[in-house]
Amino acid sequence: LEREKMFAYFKDTLEKYQRPYVLLSGGKKERLAQAVSEIDRLLAQKK
Repeated sequence: LEREKMFAYFKDTLEKYQRPYVLLSGGKKERLAQAVSEIDRLLAQKK
């Protein structure tokens, strides 16, 4: 329950301030791959 409350708080705050975010899903390996891919995409935008 505490984890769900924190997730809702962070999600609501990001939406309130119109900040982008990505929801990761799947198993541990899949979530890691999604996170790495998203970080790579963000870093490529900075170039």
